[in-house]
Amino acid sequence: MSDLQEMAEEDLWTALTQASGRERIDVLFELANRASSRRDYDRALTLWQEVESTAAQLGDIGQAATAMRLQGAACFSAGDVDAAVQTYQRAAAAYGEAAMSRDAASVLWCLADCYRVLGDVEAQLSAAVQSRELAEFEGERTVAGDACFLQARALYLLNRDEEALVVCRAGRDHFRTAERPDLVAVVDDFAVSVHLFLGHLDEALELARGCLVLANVSSSTADDRYARYRLAEVFLRRGEAEQALGQAEQALTAYRQADDFVGAARCEQLRAEAFFEREDLPAALEAFANAWVLFDATGRDAEGLRCDTRRAVALHYAGDYRQAARTNERLVHAFGQAGDQPAVRWSVVRWLDNLRQDQQFEQCRRIAEEHTSLWPPDATAEDASYREFLGVYSLALEQTGHVDRATEIASQVIAQTPAREASLGTAYCYEVRGRSRLDSDEPGAGQDFSHAIALHLVQGNTDRARELSQYFLPANDSLRKHAGDEVPVSPEHG
Repeated sequence: MSDLQEMAEEDLWTALTQASGRERIDVLFELANRASSRRDYDRALTLWQEVESTAAQLGDIGQAATAMRLQGAACFSAGDVDAAVQTYQRAAAAYGEAAMSRDAASVLWCLADCYRVLGDVEAQLSAAVQSRELAEFEGERTVAGDACFLQARALYLLNRDEEALVVCRAGRDHFRTAERPDLVAVVDDFAVSVHLFLGHLDEALELARGCLVLANVSSSTADDRYARYRLAEVFLRRGEAEQALGQAEQALTAYRQADDFVGAARCEQLRAEAFFEREDLPAALEAFANAWVLFDATGRDAEGLRCDTRRAVALHYAGDYRQAARTNERLVHAFGQAGDQPAVRWSVVRWLDNLRQDQQFEQCRRIAEEHTSLWPPDATAEDASYREFLGVYSLALEQTGHVDRATEIASQVIAQTPAREASLGTAYCYEVRGRSRLDSDEPGAGQDFSHAIALHLVQGNTDRARELSQYFLPANDSLRKHAGDEVPVSPEHG
């Protein structure tokens, strides 16, 4: 029945009623393939089940296992990943029984990919390792490389980063042997992410440059623009803003030519970050605004919110505290609707800092009191977001005449802050407590100001550190005179 592919579908159904044994399997295969090609996965699944049943009757375990694998593919394509897992598991066992290791390696890779989609990282790792071992034993280099890739991704998610890099190198070696430079680029690109996470910036740069070389040879223009975008990311992480801008702008041009709005949005945000690094705030704000419009238009709400968060930081640095406050207020509600509680808390902290810098102390205090319930009742200053919240809140209380309450909170934060985690919020609290002790405990006040100065210097707030250091000058009462002066805000709290 070699002419099955030429037959009309109704003729195939007629032939199915008359066929048996191997001929029946051939007809079922053709009908199932046609159903899959038109995305009629329910019908394809039923037909593959018929293939399995017929093959089992013939005692052909290998053919039955292949039918199971194809059932798994149909389930996966239809979005029923749990059913795909069960079917792939059956297929792997059947291939093992039939001593078909090559096919077992492939189906175990499919199983690992299902676990990836389901977010079961441990199961993904286990299936990927099994797939890799069988593929390596059989000399199936491409399958082994694919399995290494899924294994490395699982290790990365399990915070086993160095192991992930070792597996990436094994995967690229398999792809090299298989003469698949396109897949070498894929695994190298993932390794770039791991190196960036670990701070291995030289290694990340070398791999990113290699990916761009491979992309330039590839016939796909999509490879080229993506590789340039990734190289720009690496340059930005290295603090090389000019090089980052050059690559990002070339990538942006290519994404525009391809009408790829999402790619263009990501390039615009990367350009914004590079301009911010270069302290070109007007250009950064324009690029952030462009990126947000593109993310919004393409329904990329999560990326749009992250972009708007960074734009609020840039607005703060540009001195537009009121617009920054309005943006952070909007982000509080948006992140709340998205159910991202940590992002809500940090948005509140930045909102308060905007108001404080704008000298809107009463509003700052009121909004802080309205949002204190965002943190659990047993929260302490060991929680970084709560520490920063309390630091700004204590300043607002001090400025609105609630000095005792401000000092109480400041002392609480100082006592609860882990030694190696003291930050800007802690610096504010040292200031508040120091000013409260000026008249009653001058040595203690001096010690508090010393701590505050050190923390401000770590945060890069040299002007504020210099102002606080006036306390130590002879016959200088500037701290008493300006006890409520404004405190510069660190980059994290724009």
